[in-house]
Amino acid sequence: MSDRGMMKWLPYKSLNEQGDFLSKMLKDKAKKPKPLISNDLAEDINRALLAYKGGPSELTYYEEGEIKKDDSGLKRVDLLYKKVYLNDGLVIDLTDVLDFRIEEDLFGEGDEALPAD
Repeated sequence: MSDRGMMKWLPYKSLNEQGDFLSKMLKDKAKKPKPLISNDLAEDINRALLAYKGGPSELTYYEEGEIKKDDSGLKRVDLLYKKVYLNDGLVIDLTDVLDFRIEEDLFGEGDEALPAD
């Protein structure tokens, strides 16, 4: 007899609490651990955050087992409380930031990024 793993319990969701518990358990199982970033990447992120003057940007961050991206732009960076405030109202811990790119980094810098004819 083979074990079907988590599937064998799904047909038996007879109680609401049991269904909520099983849904939470499956969601927790799909979570990813927070990736580690190197010191070089952390310095690059800090430089990019300090150089940001507005305009299009892309912030990659870790939140509750998921890696998410936001392109709304930064409102401000609070170094005292280690928080990043985004234009769409999100507040992210600076320790959860995995990558930050400004428009020049996303699309290449000027004519140098364009291929020669």
